[in-house]
Amino acid sequence: MAMFSSSQESHRHSLEVLNQLYDHDDFMDSIKSVADLGCGAGHDIMWWATLQTRDDVPVNHNYRCIALDRDIGTFDYSAPKNLKLVEGDFEKKALSGTVDVIWSHDSLQYAENPAAALRAWNQMLNPGGMCVIIVPRSVNIDLNRWNTVTYPGQSFSFTITNLIYMLAAAGFDCRDGMFMKKPNDPWLYSISYKSDHSPAKTTD
Repeated sequence: MAMFSSSQESHRHSLEVLNQLYDHDDFMDSIKSVADLGCGAGHDIMWWATLQTRDDVPVNHNYRCIALDRDIGTFDYSAPKNLKLVEGDFEKKALSGTVDVIWSHDSLQYAENPAAALRAWNQMLNPGGMCVIIVPRSVNIDLNRWNTVTYPGQSFSFTITNLIYMLAAAGFDCRDGMFMKKPNDPWLYSISYKSDHSPAKTTD
């Protein structure tokens, strides 16, 4: 069970970040491939797969896109030619190649071992590739009241600090990343990049 009652509601939340990325033309022009890990119904990866430039005469970016999910049968679309559907476990290196961007919205909390999952995600990225994670927070102060929650099927409780720690240990550069926890908002936002140092040796 996800945070939202419908996949469309989930996608509307995703668009808050996707539309901000879309404003950065140099970045959008620099990438060639995107993987949505835990894609669900596929609304987010279809945004990437059908995205057009912001030119006066828009053209398709035509990114090479991958939709990965344990149950790809929940995918709601007929995939265009530039989108590959992969049924697999995102806690393992489930892609045959690597990509420039990993997108994960409302999915990492279902990993049985998120630290191992992030190490696998690091291996799926090209050098300098970007990893965008949006995940429910577990502990918060809501309207001056202590609030803690674990969602159905969630194996791990996230705070912004332990998410940063796991990303750094998995081989991501967090110094130049972006991390955000807004007041009274049940979400953690993270953008980090594949670094040139090896993942730390941690116990699982």
